[in-house]
Amino acid sequence: PTCDGNDGSLTEFVPLATAQTLKDGENPLVFSGHTDEAGNFTIDGLAVDTYDLGFQAEYLFTDNKRVWTGTVGPTTASIDAPNTTVSGVTYNITDVSCSQITP
Repeated sequence: PTCDGNDGSLTEFVPLATAQTLKDGENPLVFSGHTDEAGNFTIDGLAVDTYDLGFQAEYLFTDNKRVWTGTVGPTTASIDAPNTTVSGVTYNITDVSCSQITP
């Protein structure tokens, strides 16, 4: 849907990978990826670890936010060596809406 005058695009969808053991202090490392207009995505720079997969549920504009609902499968991916490519991960977007940002 249009949000703050911006037409929706898959390029706003942000896949996330949260490290299970790698941390910055006490917080797990979280890596964000990029999605192209065809829905293909990449998450670059992952170190060796197992990652919980998810996505950024909200994309913020000035007065509104685009809200993404969906699932990912599988929910984890393992990187066993640097520069590893993982295939077979699928995001299923079930709903996209626009709602006002409440202060």
